[in-house]
Amino acid sequence: MIIQYQDLTQSKTVGPVDVCIIGSGAGGGAMAYYLARAGFSVVVLEKGGYYPPAELGRKELYMLTRIEAPTIFTPATGEYSRVSLIAGQCYGGGTVASESVTWDLPKVVMEDWVKLGLKSFDPEKNPKLEAYQAELNKLLSVKPVAMEHHNRCNQILAIGAQREGIRWKSSDRPVDFCFRCGNCTQGCHYGVKQDAANTFLTWSHKFKTEVYCGAEADRVKINFPTEADYPYSEKLKAASGSAKDDLLRELASRKNGALAKFTVTARVVDAKAPAPRKGGLDYRSLTVHSHNVVMAAGPVATSRILLKSKINPNGVVGTKFSTQPGSMNMARFPQNIEIRGWDGINDSTEIYHYADIFRNEPYYDKDKHGFLCESALSLPWGMANILPGAGKELLAVMKDLNHWSGIEAIIKSDAYGRITEDDIKIDISERDNEAMTFATWVIGRVFFRAGAREIRTALPGLTLKSPNQLDEIFKYRFQNGKRKGFMVKQANLYSGHHFGGAIMGADRTSSFADDTGECHDLKGLWVGDGSSFPTTVGVNCAMSIMVVARKIADDFIAKVKPA
Repeated sequence: MIIQYQDLTQSKTVGPVDVCIIGSGAGGGAMAYYLARAGFSVVVLEKGGYYPPAELGRKELYMLTRIEAPTIFTPATGEYSRVSLIAGQCYGGGTVASESVTWDLPKVVMEDWVKLGLKSFDPEKNPKLEAYQAELNKLLSVKPVAMEHHNRCNQILAIGAQREGIRWKSSDRPVDFCFRCGNCTQGCHYGVKQDAANTFLTWSHKFKTEVYCGAEADRVKINFPTEADYPYSEKLKAASGSAKDDLLRELASRKNGALAKFTVTARVVDAKAPAPRKGGLDYRSLTVHSHNVVMAAGPVATSRILLKSKINPNGVVGTKFSTQPGSMNMARFPQNIEIRGWDGINDSTEIYHYADIFRNEPYYDKDKHGFLCESALSLPWGMANILPGAGKELLAVMKDLNHWSGIEAIIKSDAYGRITEDDIKIDISERDNEAMTFATWVIGRVFFRAGAREIRTALPGLTLKSPNQLDEIFKYRFQNGKRKGFMVKQANLYSGHHFGGAIMGADRTSSFADDTGECHDLKGLWVGDGSSFPTTVGVNCAMSIMVVARKIADDFIAKVKPA
């Protein structure tokens, strides 16, 4: 059941329920389905609005400001970096507001996690991981885009990569029958994209899951501790006799008639209504009593809800925030070649020759590789924001829109930042900068190989008109300053792949959750999305989040019994 502001005549209290999930995207949606199917009573809180397929797509600016989180307009910043954070904020989350390029959770990443103490992610010792991946790929109809469905923008990447002799492929996407309208990031108007809204959440309703849309979780309150919570777990191990009995009596007394261990409070608003000029939207208060809480609102929202709730064991919440920064390069082609890159499937081809998954190949250079290059273009409003210039200069470029093609670079970053209640701090690393610079050079070669006449690189102000100028990329300093490449705030970096803030790890003093996704210190509090990832994954991350959520759901089922 989907419940919106219009369905509530007054404030409402729900529960006790088995689990309250905050967030309805790749992680929250998957966990809602698998836990509900297993017999648990599930309530999902989604800050964004509910948009059925008929209301999605075809309205670029309108949809961007409704199904995307406002972090896109308030970039994360550091000493010398600025990264716009793209995240979904609607029923289905980022799976609705994306092109849905799909990659399996890389084996090399799981091996990295095992080295960090997450033993159950060992692909050699846990065969369920491969089974989860196969199950999700089948459920979501994941398959490569057919060769005849690539528009000319995507064909340019393929042609240039072939001539360069580097590996490229058709992107995998979760779709039954694509109409190739090119409006994927505005949501699928035809309902054929297998996002969380059309799959997991829809399926979960068969098991009486309640999804509250427009419900911004405000706080998670812990009503009482249990024997498994720190520090009582340690005290009980050391105690015996009357001392142990006293501790158990203390725990029993602290329950004090509470309906459940957790109480989640939220405000429900009409998330689809225009923002008022003064004041805020009218709201209804929502209170959910729950035996378990799953945080799946993305790294930024998950961290901030926990911090606002004063849940920050060992000061780890908001730390180890990471992202995969991207940059866009544009190329103009001759007038006799009409690209119309905005028309048709976006991101349907990609160069993966330098991806982190090939880190063990002889040619791989760890200091400057570790990136994907994806064919990408935006609809007209987005293009006007991406292309340089303003006024008459920008208008002249936009009039030639049908002759532009785009390729973006996405970096597997090794940098970490921090999320606080009112700020996000992150800088790209020196290695990130080297990789982004080299990726820009690769993209330049690909464009010129395919016949480009002019390249507006992602480096601010650097335009190339000949292959002989490609080495200017490595010499670049913004306005002849000290910092090279992309280590300037004027570089237009962005990312739709965010991780961390409540990471999994073996040590309770440096991580939030164990490898089952359950909080080390507070049992019954879980993290079920990219917030739990201790590292970036180096590829488009929605499927990786789903695989981890699928595993955590199974771990949850093994640990917890329905009330």
